[in-house]
Amino acid sequence: MKNYFFVIPIFKDTITGGTKYDLKIVSELRKQFFNIKVIAYDANDQNYKYKFFRKLLNIPNNSIICIDGLLAPLIRNIITVLNKKYKIVMLIHHPTSQENSNNHMQLINNYFSERISYNHCDKLVVVSNHIAKQIKKFITCYKKTYIVNPGIDNVFLKSELKKNKNNIITIGNIIQRKGYHILIEALSKVDGNWKLFIVGSYNPTDKYYMNLKQKIEIYNLKDKILFLGTIEQKILLSYMSKSKIFVSPTYYEGFGIALLESALFGLKIITSDIPVLKDTLKNQNVDYIKVGDINEFAKRISKSLKEKINKNNFSLSRDYTWKNSAKKFLYAITK
Repeated sequence: MKNYFFVIPIFKDTITGGTKYDLKIVSELRKQFFNIKVIAYDANDQNYKYKFFRKLLNIPNNSIICIDGLLAPLIRNIITVLNKKYKIVMLIHHPTSQENSNNHMQLINNYFSERISYNHCDKLVVVSNHIAKQIKKFITCYKKTYIVNPGIDNVFLKSELKKNKNNIITIGNIIQRKGYHILIEALSKVDGNWKLFIVGSYNPTDKYYMNLKQKIEIYNLKDKILFLGTIEQKILLSYMSKSKIFVSPTYYEGFGIALLESALFGLKIITSDIPVLKDTLKNQNVDYIKVGDINEFAKRISKSLKEKINKNNFSLSRDYTWKNSAKKFLYAITK
């Protein structure tokens, strides 16, 4: 009997879209009585790496291991050893080397690390057609690649939007590639009695977060922009129901699950014109803006706050269930 393991990065006080995906897949597989063991990597503990490596190397030989692609740079030096002992499936939400960052050397290092790790896997699982295309830049030989999109929680399909609201929401951890600096600059040009709810983990001492707070002070927006941090789903839904539009000036996404959840919830979406979101948000009520275009984001936000919002298309929600995603994932790792 084969042993199956799922290696997942865990972040203190933070749930990324990737972590949510991993945990949802594990939960659904276990509901189907499929025995898959989780090995967690504590991403906040700098001293945990070698203990983590020992855990990996102590897995029974010939096991099948699915590794979250965020760990690809970390395991580059042991991937050849792992590949000899186990069948390796790499789950890629998006290559970290394609994120927007000021640290270009880190991105270059990540690219070569990811290239090594991807090429020493037996199979690849990706979350979107767009990522499947991007991965071709990394692999040097044919790899069987499976597309397993995320699911959508049913609670996002039962929206109770409040009338006469004039609020904006955005969801995502406070990192540069999410484009929060663009959003704050755009909102400095938007008149009216609006509020922005920012949902996502942040570090109060992080340079990017402090720069955002400085912008908010400069534009005198401190009473209009709220950083809510990581919040429970029930509380998130209450803020979504008090909002009219979801805005994300993101530079890069692997899928954009928060945007699709918000669209199906009934919010108008204003986001960056990037290929992956054209797939994810197909047939939804979306305005696509050129990446980084502050003035156009400001215009669309102002216009949308004054408009009546049309209902979004719920028909595709049947395709985006975690049960279906788990079935596709199970097929990918067992075939």
